[in-house]
Amino acid sequence: MNCPYCLHHTTSVGDSRPIEGGAAIRRRRRCRNCDSRFTTLERVILRPLQVIKRNGKREPFDWTKLQRSLMMALRKRDVTDDQITAMVN
Repeated sequence: MNCPYCLHHTTSVGDSRPIEGGAAIRRRRRCRNCDSRFTTLERVILRPLQVIKRNGKREPFDWTKLQRSLMMALRKRDVTDDQITAMVN
C-alpha cells in the first residue's frame, strides 16, 4: 500500500476491524517514511466465473453445459443425477 502523502511503498497496519457485517475491512495504516496515518477500506469484488478455452478465448461459466456433459460422459456408469448435480455445484 502506498502512502497517500509521500507515496512511499512501505506502510504498516496498526488496527484492522470488520465492518458492514464482515463484508469489508477497515484498516488504520501508518507510513514508515513520513509517519502519517491514514485509513483504508477493503471490499471483495466478486466477478462471474469464466472458462478459459484452449485457444485463449474466455466465456462465462455455464452450469447446464457442464451438467449435460457430465451426464453424457457418465451415462453408462452407476452415477445418479443427484450425484452429478452435487458434483457440478
